[in-house]
Amino acid sequence: MKLPKKISPCPIIEATVEIRFKSTVPTSAVFGILYDKLKDSYKNYEELPILELPRSVLETDIKLKFLPHYHFLKDNFILQLGPQMVSLSIRNNYSGWTLFMKEIDHLIDILRDVKIIDKVSRIGMRYIDFFESMDVFKNINLQLSLNDKPLDSISRYIRTEFQKEDFRILLQITDTAEVTGKELTKMKGSLIDYDLSINKTFEDFYNEYKELLNKAHEFLKEHFFTILIKKEFLKTLNPEY
Repeated sequence: MKLPKKISPCPIIEATVEIRFKSTVPTSAVFGILYDKLKDSYKNYEELPILELPRSVLETDIKLKFLPHYHFLKDNFILQLGPQMVSLSIRNNYSGWTLFMKEIDHLIDILRDVKIIDKVSRIGMRYIDFFESMDVFKNINLQLSLNDKPLDSISRYIRTEFQKEDFRILLQITDTAEVTGKELTKMKGSLIDYDLSINKTFEDFYNEYKELLNKAHEFLKEHFFTILIKKEFLKTLNPEY
């Protein structure tokens, strides 16, 4: 099946790529080294509340290990940085995979240049779609039943995980989501959240990442258009091929 190049209006409210790594320098030095390379393009940044915790806690609590400490802004890109992680996101105004990948390449070039990564242990990709004022369960190929009858409920939330080759995919769907739109307006509707990850030690990350991210993106796109949503629903989304 031929996949759409775009649908409109675009339902993607957030797209993120995350890299987790072991650094070649002390964790306390990661920010300073990267900031020197980021400051020209990502001029605005802020420290996150996690930095109020003692360093001994930050370095020993496994739950905090891969959380960001800093938040950088550039146009509609958000870069988050921690001692052992970096992520790049687009929130609202998704500009397409080609432009997103171009900014990812820029970030990877910086990481390669400063040589702070020893080993990459995880690559993640997340796409969140929001459909305002819609019960998306009526438009997807997933049925909920109880005692062989359609489940009649006022609120539905599905969380499931599955494996595809090296990809581990967490899929979450709810029909009672609330998001904040432009001018801080509250919108209610349905949310489809794909969270894909590859957890392994990458021996040659800089030569592997591009092919891997393109493959991950293509998988999520294909799963959404050909498996998850109904063909009749796709026709209502103004697909462009």
